[in-house]
Amino acid sequence: MIDRAGREYWDGLWGTDDTRDPPRDRADLDHVEQQFGRLFEDMLARRLQHARVLEIGCARSIWLPYLALICSASVTGIDYSEAGCHQARALLAQARVEGEIVCADAFAPPPELVGAFDLVFSFGVVEHFSDTTAAVAAFARFLRPGGTLVTIVPNMRGGVGLAQRLLNPNVFAIHVPLGPADLAQAYARAGLAGVHARHFAASNFGVVNLYGVDKEQWTTRIKEVVRKILVKFSVALWAVERRVAVPATRAFAGYVVCTGDRDVAPPPESSGEPPDIVRDRVARRSSG
Repeated sequence: MIDRAGREYWDGLWGTDDTRDPPRDRADLDHVEQQFGRLFEDMLARRLQHARVLEIGCARSIWLPYLALICSASVTGIDYSEAGCHQARALLAQARVEGEIVCADAFAPPPELVGAFDLVFSFGVVEHFSDTTAAVAAFARFLRPGGTLVTIVPNMRGGVGLAQRLLNPNVFAIHVPLGPADLAQAYARAGLAGVHARHFAASNFGVVNLYGVDKEQWTTRIKEVVRKILVKFSVALWAVERRVAVPATRAFAGYVVCTGDRDVAPPPESSGEPPDIVRDRVARRSSG
């Protein structure tokens, strides 16, 4: 599998001094992170305590300490960036929780990790590979029978993607823009069942990445200002969302999330989109 970003990009990104304290409860999370926290908590609540959880692409992860503390999960992370693995270990140590960080390629993992986990998730990983189905299938190998795979990618087909393309086209180019139907199809072809994909989080322009822009260019200052304005838009929408429900739409949603389970026979190739996707699309159209 070819990583469009490449090891040099990831080592450079995670080599920057941009760490934070690990969250110890939901109050330490921002508005969007709280939504992800509830997503993971709801999934783990349906399982036995001490479920085994794996994060693929765990560099600088806040979620491994969070899930260990809040959900009593047994946590493991895998990443091929040594700088990122170092930061992930540091966050676990700072939170004073046990966990294993494996510095390895998720497409050629240590055998003992295969088929070992109840919940496997990735943030911003799958979209960097041209063959989405192959990436999903590789990540599904880590699941135990009945385990759940969660894939989270930035919404590069909406406003976030447009802003990324305009403000930093080099970073946009290392992404495959994926919508809910694309991820659901990849899940189904990879043999996962109970597939559900949707836009997630009403807005988060904080996803827009200016890494690698030339600091000496006068246009960079303009890009930074534009990004700050977009982030303020998201923060304002979060304030509204705390009072009334705001739908996550293709235009403004920060992410796309897809879930699916291992060990149920996949539908035939000719069956088309999974029913969850059809219902999700109808709901989005009905909501305007």
